[in-house]
Amino acid sequence: MRVLVVGDSPEVLCVGGLLASDSNDVVFAPVEKPLNSGFNLKAAGVEHCFDALNLYKDSATAGLFDLVLFGESGDTLELQRNIIRPALAHDAVVIPLPSSEQCDEILCHIVGELFVVRSNAEISVSIDEKGNYILSDSPRMRLEEREESDSWRLDFISTALTSAGIDTSVA
Repeated sequence: MRVLVVGDSPEVLCVGGLLASDSNDVVFAPVEKPLNSGFNLKAAGVEHCFDALNLYKDSATAGLFDLVLFGESGDTLELQRNIIRPALAHDAVVIPLPSSEQCDEILCHIVGELFVVRSNAEISVSIDEKGNYILSDSPRMRLEEREESDSWRLDFISTALTSAGIDTSVA
């Protein structure tokens, strides 16, 4: 699965990092913090080092993505229009992390409501003195299914998230 991670919030970096460590093709597009030196993620007692990050250059070289994880505030969403919109495959899913009503509305306006899937994510991340991201618990994400036609897309995304160690089961 091809994944574009837009932003540099701890939640979106951790989910993107877990997907990358599970052999998904993940491209990182940081907004504010330079990630040229990479980052370390510790999850379930395993350390994942992302030293040579696959960084987003431009839409012409990046290609199309199945999943876009968006980890920015509503204020910076409009600025990211040129990154996100050209990168979407026709059946892509865009998930804001963390999800908020303001962010979801702006994201729907930018990329279209068809692409945006709201989530209820429980991701507990801390950053140690060396700047490592540490997942304290197993991350959980519940994807909101809007229509019957969404189910195959969300099944595909849920399977990839589960394979990467993210609980997507409904309680």
